[in-house]
Amino acid sequence: MEPSYDATSDIPRSQQIHASMGFLRDLKLYDFKKPYDGVPVTNIRGYEDVFELDVHGFQVARHKTSMNPKDFRLPELIQGIYLQRRQNALADSALKRVQDSWPLEVNSICSGRCQILNVWRPIGSPLKDWPLALCDVRSVNEKDKVKADLIYPGYEGENTLLYFSPHHKFYYVGKQRQDEIWIFKQFDSMVGIAGGCPHGSFKNPEKTVSTIADQSIDIAALVIY
Repeated sequence: MEPSYDATSDIPRSQQIHASMGFLRDLKLYDFKKPYDGVPVTNIRGYEDVFELDVHGFQVARHKTSMNPKDFRLPELIQGIYLQRRQNALADSALKRVQDSWPLEVNSICSGRCQILNVWRPIGSPLKDWPLALCDVRSVNEKDKVKADLIYPGYEGENTLLYFSPHHKFYYVGKQRQDEIWIFKQFDSMVGIAGGCPHGSFKNPEKTVSTIADQSIDIAALVIY
């Protein structure tokens, strides 16, 4: 069987930079945040439409908001305007989130396909200092992952951390604007397609001098089919 064509190979190598990112150190007693210098991260500007949620684990969408940057400082506007019908919210940790939030509906929710998706948006000026990088899930091996506790006041769950691998393929959008949003997966109950997508911000080595700090907003949504 002929291998399928991978459109990400069309992105020129000149759009790749080398960034410092945090990974797990591969030791039994590890320091769970160890920097690896020179991780390749490719700018997908001009190739945004190549990436698909069910193939790579993430995609870029274009969506304008009526809110201005100052509005995002007000919880009542975020709750009343920005979130609208979105709901915060299955692997073991995802199932626990559903059980905690909707204990009476958990059986019906889990009976069909469901996803936990993140929607991440820059606020105000285009991002320069700390872009968000997304990892193509096809480049991640199961042995690269390790479960870790996720503990907040009133909530305990699990998260997945990542060991470094030279095979990982990270992507970002150069000077990402407020109307350009990342949509990426935390979980998908459907097998055979992209699942949870590793991600993290990195300090841009090509940043321009700016007096405005990067800002963003990230929401998680439970999607039920």
